[in-house]
Amino acid sequence: MNKIATFGLAAALLIGQAAHAATNFVTNGSFEAGHTVVGANWHVFNTVGAWETIDGAGIEIQGSGVVTTAQDGNFYVELDSDTTNGGLPGESTNTTMGQWLTLGQGSYQLSFWYRPRTSVLGDNGILASINGFDVSANTAASKGTAWEQYLLDFTIGTGGDYLLSFEALGNANEYGGFIDNVIVSAIPEPETWLLVMLGFGLAGTTFRRRNRMAVKLA
Repeated sequence: MNKIATFGLAAALLIGQAAHAATNFVTNGSFEAGHTVVGANWHVFNTVGAWETIDGAGIEIQGSGVVTTAQDGNFYVELDSDTTNGGLPGESTNTTMGQWLTLGQGSYQLSFWYRPRTSVLGDNGILASINGFDVSANTAASKGTAWEQYLLDFTIGTGGDYLLSFEALGNANEYGGFIDNVIVSAIPEPETWLLVMLGFGLAGTTFRRRNRMAVKLA
C-alpha cells in the first residue's frame, strides 16, 4: 500500500472515529425505547421517552414491517398519527412532537432521516424547528418510498434549554411522513478539522452534505 493510500485510510479512520464519538444531544433519537411496541406492530403514545406530544393525536411508533423498514434500529415515527390504538380522539392527526435539549453557545447540526409514506406531493410534509424557528428543508416537496437524510446547521448565541420539534404538515389523513435516527451534534471549530485534513493531505477533500440549511438562533 502506498503512502498516499495509507494516509488516506488513516485519515478516514480518524475522522470516522471522531464523528462516531460526537455527542448526540437527542435522547432516543431512533425511537427504540420509551414504548411497548413489539415487532411489526404499531401504537400511538403521548410520550416516548424524552419525546412528548405538543399538539395532535400523539406520537405513532411503528415497527419495521408495518409499512417500511426503519432507517436505524427497529422502530420509526409517523407524525400523521392515527386517532385509535392509543391516539387521542377528536385531535388532529397531524401531530407535533418535541424534546428539550440543553445546548451551549456554538454551532450545531441537526441530522434526521425522512421518508414520505405516499406519493402524493405535499401530503407527507415534516417541519423541524428549534424553539419555534424553522430549520428544515421543505420535505413536503418529497415523494416516493426512499429514506432521505436532512442535514441542517444552526447556531446558538446564548446557551440554555431549546425545544427541538417535528410537526406534520399536509393533509391530516393518517398517512404522513416518517422520521428516524434524529441526531443533534456540535460542529467542531473549523480550525480543528483543518489541522486534521492538512495533517493527512486531505485539505482538498469535499464532503457532500445534502439538504443543508443554516439558521442562527439568539
